[in-house]
Amino acid sequence: MKRLIGRVSGTRAIAAGAVLLLLASLAPVANAENQPAEQVLVSHVPAGIAPSCASTDPQAGSVAQVACKPGGDVGEADYLLYADNASMDSAFDSHIAVFPEATGQDCSAGASTGNYTINDNPAGRLLCAADNQGTVFFEWTDSRFGIITVATSVSGNYAALYEWWANEAGPVESNGQPIPSAEPTSGPQPSSEPTAVPSFGEPTPLSQPTPAPATEAPATPTASGEPSAGPKSVEEPFSHVTGASIHQVLFAAGIDPATGSPHGIADAFRTGTPEIDVLVAWDLIEVGAPLDVSLFEGNRLISTTEVVPNNPFKQAPSLDIDGGFVIPMKPEGGFAAGHYAVELDYHNLPEQVATFDVNDAGDGAPQPGVLGAGPGGANPDLGPIPYADPSQVLVVTRSSLLRAKMGGDTDAVLAAAAKVGTLHDLSQELGDNTRPAPLAAYIQVVQKLLKEGSYKYLLILGNEDTVPFGHVKLPDSVDYSDEMDPGIPGDYVVSDDPYVNLDGDPLVIPDIAAARIPTSDDAQLMLTQLGENQPQKAGAFSLVNEVRRSVADGPLGVVNSITPVTLYYSPPTLTEQVPQTNEKSARLIYILLHGSGSLTDTWFGEIQKWTPLDPSNPLSEYEHEENDYTHGISVASAGAPGAFVDVGACFGAYTLDSVVGDTHKTRDNSLALAYLASGVRAFVADTYISESYNVDPGEVPRARTGWEILLWQGIKNGASPIDAYLAAKQQYGQLIQQDYASGNSNDSLHGDTNFLALHEMVYLGRP
Repeated sequence: MKRLIGRVSGTRAIAAGAVLLLLASLAPVANAENQPAEQVLVSHVPAGIAPSCASTDPQAGSVAQVACKPGGDVGEADYLLYADNASMDSAFDSHIAVFPEATGQDCSAGASTGNYTINDNPAGRLLCAADNQGTVFFEWTDSRFGIITVATSVSGNYAALYEWWANEAGPVESNGQPIPSAEPTSGPQPSSEPTAVPSFGEPTPLSQPTPAPATEAPATPTASGEPSAGPKSVEEPFSHVTGASIHQVLFAAGIDPATGSPHGIADAFRTGTPEIDVLVAWDLIEVGAPLDVSLFEGNRLISTTEVVPNNPFKQAPSLDIDGGFVIPMKPEGGFAAGHYAVELDYHNLPEQVATFDVNDAGDGAPQPGVLGAGPGGANPDLGPIPYADPSQVLVVTRSSLLRAKMGGDTDAVLAAAAKVGTLHDLSQELGDNTRPAPLAAYIQVVQKLLKEGSYKYLLILGNEDTVPFGHVKLPDSVDYSDEMDPGIPGDYVVSDDPYVNLDGDPLVIPDIAAARIPTSDDAQLMLTQLGENQPQKAGAFSLVNEVRRSVADGPLGVVNSITPVTLYYSPPTLTEQVPQTNEKSARLIYILLHGSGSLTDTWFGEIQKWTPLDPSNPLSEYEHEENDYTHGISVASAGAPGAFVDVGACFGAYTLDSVVGDTHKTRDNSLALAYLASGVRAFVADTYISESYNVDPGEVPRARTGWEILLWQGIKNGASPIDAYLAAKQQYGQLIQQDYASGNSNDSLHGDTNFLALHEMVYLGRP
């Protein structure tokens, strides 16, 4: 056990620019060049903490650094390895000099400094203090190993942090657990976006340096006129083979040599077209893994081409990242009229099947693909979607603020609200005026009301300026502060979950369901959502970012088993074409597009730039990257009366005012508000950067995609949208707890991703 034995003697001058070394952001993989040092460092982290650790860039003269999440009252602990004790002591001296107020001799009681022993043997020095934000931290050296550790307290309780430091914090002699190998994860990471449309999109994989040209990219087309069974069937409408992230199979008339972008992307081509190119792209795949691309007309095999990824990633030579092939299909005499399918096999197993049509009118216009209905999906009348029993709904607002925005229409809104639940005016507790009140006060009052009643649902009336959203602090590995537009939070997500976390668990898992109608000045929108909005009998609409089509497979498979889905891709479908789709007549809607934090009037499809590694060889491997964006849905085309809408788009439900252009969110510039104003039954979407993963039903859920699968499975099993929404959140809460307790650092990062998804998904509309 550690024991503090006395204050450090002597005085130290404050070094110019000295700052406390506090807790760098987590990174999902180890730094390859620091791997040996990190293995040594992590071997000295206690076994109960090591699985929560992730690599960070070494700082302040250290040779390796990891950031860990011990849990409990400890917010984060950084362990830093130094080349020798002299370097360690020099770094500690520069940090301790910044806190001359640490004059005490008891770190369990307040700011102190001193030497400490382990089993009565001198071990190092300890500093305990609070930084200029009031965060209580302990920083200590360990002269046995040349390690400095910095840990912060969640509660600010010196005594609790002292108890952890004395008994659990380490460093230790050895835990026998080396850090994981330095290979990139298969999941997406945040992307850098063009200035024209800031902060777009589902994050894309790690941006990597240009790899060396592939040494081989064999392509061996074969042709056969023999009939076959046609493309292999897939159990769900789509399939994903674990071990790769093949996110794209699309059709184009070629690659524009001037821009590197595919041109003529379409699902329909004119009869006689001499060449149609198949574009296959991946985020991550094994080097040398064979891909077989087969073209069918009906059940007749036209040709098969094998291509082999062979562009090794520098830091993990067994992996090929952000690559693809452009495979030309050139039947003799051109393409005859008919229905065509391309099957992509990976390791001789079907990965994806994509289709296109050739006809006399084929001009690239979007051709909807109607997915075959799964079990139960052919039901012609799925009936109404019931609203919650008013006796189980607590409705809260602050009428003084609402009245300042809506004027005389406020009375009609309050009267309508009183019919859908027990209406409580927070002005009683927070003041019958227009002065702001602290967020904590709102949460305290609402939680008290919920605990005093027997409610199952909370409905919040008003936007951020009437009843503010709660804030949920994000783990560092999903903190995208550097990706945000001005004024958009990076280290926390806005969510209504803090209002309904009634047991106070630290993961902020909701105990009942929270819904919100997020406007404070659009009385008609409010009245529409407080009224009766019932869906069509059956049918579903989906618009999916073309390059994310495989990510949509899992949720769409569940939706399609409820009612047949008419599926469009963006591109080629543009926003002006959406009114000609079945969007407005759909019962269920699933959208997967890019979104933006500040600009919420449009969701976007994506056009990529394709660059051949060997321009002289048209069948060589390509690199691909984000290049341009198409308008998939804008407020002018948004509307689906009665539909339940689930949107996967960054900031798809972010209705807070924007500091960019001083934009106040209304139905004219916010897609979320536009859909609500159209009379949707409910709207569920993200309030933060949205992470997409290839996840299928039955697999361990991950990120927003896995959460959506749980949501739709709940609806398929007969739950109302609000009940399915809460159940998905609570299931994710259980998964996160399991991940954090698993003792595996990869699972902990998985838990961080799920933690983001849990809290960024909000329910807008009446429960």
